[in-house]
Order: sequence, then C-alpha cells, then structure tokens
Amino acid sequence: MAGCRWICVAVAAVTLSAGAVRAQEPSGEAGESRFEVGGEMELIARFFRQQDQGGAIDEPVEWYPEVCLKLDFHAASDSLGHVKLDLEDTTPSGDLIEEAYWKFSDIGGGPLSLLFGKHEVKYGQDMKIKGTDGLVHGGPTGLDTTNMIGEFPGEKDNIMGIQAGIQCGETTTIYATTFQNVLGTTGGEPDDTGFFQSYAVKAEMKLGGADVEISYINCHDGSETLTENESAVSVGACYETAGGIKLFGEFVLGMDRDYNPDVSSRLFQVGAMCPIPGGPFSVGLMFESGVIDNDTAGADFAEEKYTEMAVSFMADVNDKCCIVLEYMSQKVEGSGGVAGDADSTAGIVRLGSIWKF
Repeated sequence: MAGCRWICVAVAAVTLSAGAVRAQEPSGEAGESRFEVGGEMELIARFFRQQDQGGAIDEPVEWYPEVCLKLDFHAASDSLGHVKLDLEDTTPSGDLIEEAYWKFSDIGGGPLSLLFGKHEVKYGQDMKIKGTDGLVHGGPTGLDTTNMIGEFPGEKDNIMGIQAGIQCGETTTIYATTFQNVLGTTGGEPDDTGFFQSYAVKAEMKLGGADVEISYINCHDGSETLTENESAVSVGACYETAGGIKLFGEFVLGMDRDYNPDVSSRLFQVGAMCPIPGGPFSVGLMFESGVIDNDTAGADFAEEKYTEMAVSFMADVNDKCCIVLEYMSQKVEGSGGVAGDADSTAGIVRLGSIWKF
C-alpha cells in the first residue's frame, strides 16, 4: 500500500509541480543600467518512513512548494541592487523578504567589494546535490530530534550584515562579514547585545584546479549564561574533471554549540555530481557523517552519531526545467541522552520538477 501511495504522489508531483534550479548569485557585471525580473518555482513531494527514538513508525506524505521572485537593478557595471522575495513565506511569523542588499564591486577600480543589507553570510562550502540540504546545511531533515544533545552548524541567511571582499591576485578572494545574529525562528529579533557582534571570515582559493575554501563563523548571543558565543570552522574543496564530473568534500568543526562550552560537533561531507553521457540525465551521490559530543555532567549519553546517504537522479527537460528523483537514508545513534530510547532512522523519497523563469 505504501508503494502504491508513493507512486500516486510521484505522478501528481511530476504533473503539477513547478520548481526552481538554484539561483546563481547576481553578478552585476558590465553593462548599461537595467532592471531585471526573474524567479524560481518548486513543488516537491516527500514520502517519509520515520522511526522515532521511542520506536514509533510514521509514514507521512508532504508537499513542499517554493516560489521566489528576484528583482535586480544594475545601476552601473559595478553597482547592483538585489531583492529576493519568498512568496511562500508570507505569514506574520515568516520572512517575505529573503534578501535585500546593495553591492559595490571593484571599488575605485581596485580589488575591493562591499555589500550592505540582508543576505546569506559567506561561510562554508555550500555544496549539495540538487534539492537535498543534508547535515551541512543544518539538518537532519527527517530524523526525530526531540532529545538532541546539540546541533550542527548550518548556513546563516535572511539576516542583516555588511560584507567586504578583496581579490588577492588571480586565485584568492577573502571575505569578511559582520552581521546581526537572530533567534532560532526565521525573522526573530536580533539577540546581539551590541551592533553586529557576530562575524565570519572566508578565503576562497584556486589550488591545482580545485576550488578550496576555509572559513570561520562566530555567533554572539548576549542573553546566554554559559557562554555568549558559538563558533565553527569549515574546510572544503570542489574539483571538476574534464568529463564534467564534480567531486566535493567538506569538514566542519563546531565549538560551544547551543552556547554551551561542553558541546561540540564534527561533521564530514563527501559527494559527486555526474552527467550521464549521451543524454540529458545526471546522478548525484552524497554521504555525510557527524558526531555531537556533550560533556555536560550527568548526561546519560555523551555522544550522538549521525549518518546520511543520498542519491539523486535528474533529467533536464530543457535549459529551464528538470525533473528530480531523490532517496535519502538517515540514522542517529546515541538516543539523545535519554536512557532506553531506540536509535532514530528515516527514509525519504523526493520527487518533483524544477523550473526557473
């Protein structure tokens, strides 16, 4: 019955869905002043089979629509105004304006750039197979996390900040960002005690044909009592072969997670995106392994181990549309510090189409 139900959902998703390939960062490159309007639409059906930490099994079917509208104003070859609206996030607790910033490139004809406004912080490698975020992006997606003893560092977006970048020669760019840390809920009030006390630094380099990144992020919360800062370090690399196969890997070390000096995390990601010769098809593979350590006195379990494997098949209908089928398997061992609980597992199937305009 579960198989038949999934097939029905899959057919409906392909028939009705409209989705978006990931938008590239607006470049604001050379050209006359102009105004551009674009967007993304996505509708994905997800079928879960989840066993929670108490042993209960749940099999929900969920729909995930996303509609984004992008507005770009190129005032000059080195000046760009950008707004991105999340049209699915219009509730009072949501965040309709996902991005809104002004960017100046090649200031004074030199290597410096500045960005002011609401944007995603330059931190981490930000690689994934299409549609699957994974642990590196702050997961886990489908696991029962009721009793998690900590968290993995994730991306920081939808926040106000100032970003400076400098081009060092032909192979290296260094970014420094100061931003307002926000509460866990999207659109929460800033919890910095001063002006932009959170910051990130990132270096992007070309080494032997590979794109390499090293970054550090520190998030400040003056309301915390154990420690006011949590931080993370990321080291990643991506290499594309002559045949178009893209290989990537990243290691992330988290410190003082949940603003607790006794909690740390380690996370490793490796993946590949491979075009299939002779057709519009491609396949993505990704594996992630992570550990959260909690050395707080009295914890029944001081360690949780997370594993995640994902495979993705993509078919390009044209240059603006593709169909995606994904399977993800997740597991956490360690029971979240609650004695007697079982491990949590999840199997997730995603099917939908992706569009851009």
